[in-house]
Amino acid sequence: MSSFLSSLFPKKGNDSLDMRATILVSQAHAAAVSSFVPFLDRFPALQNVEVKEWDRTVTMSVVFIATMQLNRLKETTARKEHLMSIVLNKLLEWDDSSFPVLQECKAVFDQECESSNSGIEPRLVLADTLGVWVLFKLLGRRASSQNEAELGRTIGLLTMQHASEYWQVEK
Repeated sequence: MSSFLSSLFPKKGNDSLDMRATILVSQAHAAAVSSFVPFLDRFPALQNVEVKEWDRTVTMSVVFIATMQLNRLKETTARKEHLMSIVLNKLLEWDDSSFPVLQECKAVFDQECESSNSGIEPRLVLADTLGVWVLFKLLGRRASSQNEAELGRTIGLLTMQHASEYWQVEK
């Protein structure tokens, strides 16, 4: 089967985890590209954001959450490292300067999670935390209005929706 057809119809079981690792970056990028216009219509703060920067930042946020989920798989450490190496190689093929951006996302995420408000639903804490990083990358600052805070949360929720169950495969 050609690699294109294989990506559309991945094998069941662990081989499909390899396939998912292989196509994660392209799927994350497709999610980013397809989401810009609907977000732009709803959030005026994005009017001065370059589409290319949106695509890169949202792609990176989806990849980041998916790699967090990868670490939670019930697989051996060696298997998870193998899958992570596939993802990172594909990420570097897509954008050779992406690894420091991914590290920056993790650092901000970890810092924001530590100082977050534990009085809200954990899913929203994660979305807000990721939104802080995305807004910083896109706007160069934290949210300064309720609409911008909603933008950050919505991007975080979109990211989590695309990535949270990415590694689940039918057996």
